[in-house]
Amino acid sequence: MTNMVAILGPSGVGKSCVCHVLARHHSFLHVEFDRNHPWKSNGFPADWDEEVGRVDFSLVAVEVQARIIKGQRPAAVLSFATIHMFSHEQLVQATAAGITPIILWAAEDQCINARAARSRKNRVRFNDADQNKYRIKNRLAFEAFAGEAYAPYRMEAFQPNGARWPPDHLPEMCRQRMTG
Repeated sequence: MTNMVAILGPSGVGKSCVCHVLARHHSFLHVEFDRNHPWKSNGFPADWDEEVGRVDFSLVAVEVQARIIKGQRPAAVLSFATIHMFSHEQLVQATAAGITPIILWAAEDQCINARAARSRKNRVRFNDADQNKYRIKNRLAFEAFAGEAYAPYRMEAFQPNGARWPPDHLPEMCRQRMTG
C-alpha cells in the first residue's frame, strides 16, 4: 500500500477533476506540478524544470511524505501537466519509492471533445485552430503513453460508451490501485 499517487495524462482527460475529488473529499494533500517552474516552486531542484528526465522520484517521495506527516493528511496526490513526459524507468522508480503512478487515458478525440465541452461551459472558444494546438501540445503524450511499457500505469478515463465516469469513480479507482 502506498499513500502517494501521481496523476499523469493528456490534456482533457480529467486529471484536475480526479485531483480535486481526492483533495477535497478524501483530504489528500494536493501537490501541483502543472504551472510555471513547477519543481522549483515546490521546493525541488530548479534544473528539474529544465529537464524532466532529471527528476528523482525517491527524493520526491521523501519530501512529499514529510509534507503528508506535517499536514496530518492521509495521503497525497501529485498532479502533472501534459508536458511532463516521464520515462518508463522513472515510473518504475516512482513505484519503488512508494508513489503509485496513474496515467489517465482516453482516445485523442474523446479528450478533444471533453476540452470543447469544458470550453463551452466556461464560455471560452475552442475552434479548429485550438484543436490543432491541442493536437500539437499533446502529441507526445498520446504517442508515448500508448506504448506497451506504459500499459500497467494506464487507467481508462471514459466509460466504454464514451461518456465520462461519475465524478467519484476515477478517484475511487485511484485509491484502489494505491492499496494494491
